[in-house]
Amino acid sequence: MNGPTSVGQELLAAVEAANGEDVILPWERFYTVIGLDQGYVTPEFMDKVNTVLKPKGFYSVKNNKGVLIRHLH
Repeated sequence: MNGPTSVGQELLAAVEAANGEDVILPWERFYTVIGLDQGYVTPEFMDKVNTVLKPKGFYSVKNNKGVLIRHLH
């Protein structure tokens, strides 16, 4: 399993590749990034992921389609 820092870096790369536009990473892809087939992603894990994203001006939230990476407003 990949830790929240490496997952955060992967999400940051995805949003930067989209020129800062909002990105939704489908659950299947998100679990691939984490290194799991499936499972529950805890709020604490997502908080740690966001410690990588927030200094760069982004944050992530879970929704029914996957993980949404958005620009801080």
